[in-house]
Amino acid sequence: MACADPPPALLQITIERVRADGERRYGELEERMAETCARLDCPNAYLALESVAGPKEVWWLVEYSDDGERERVASAYAANPALLTALGELREEFNRIGQLSQEQTITLSRLVSEQTTVASTLSELAQV
Repeated sequence: MACADPPPALLQITIERVRADGERRYGELEERMAETCARLDCPNAYLALESVAGPKEVWWLVEYSDDGERERVASAYAANPALLTALGELREEFNRIGQLSQEQTITLSRLVSEQTTVASTLSELAQV
């Protein structure tokens, strides 16, 4: 079965590893973050995947058609101070209560051909 849409040119993958004792609070904060994004017009869509066994990991996937779209999304965030403030406050709460483990990985994969992708870790994407 063929997919109707081509794969995205860029795929940002953020992996958060959650401490076992912080899973409930992490879930509550992520729900608040999703509500905030919906209410304050988050400029991009994302998909979150959560592990069901073993150590808790949450994978956040954001696709971009090209570098220009990624830059437009970053500009849209910058032009929305209410969203930035609200997300910043939630991120501070995450940091205060320490629900995330010490590791967060952010990777940007670029489609080179339909069979091959190249990934490079970009810490500056954490700002997006």
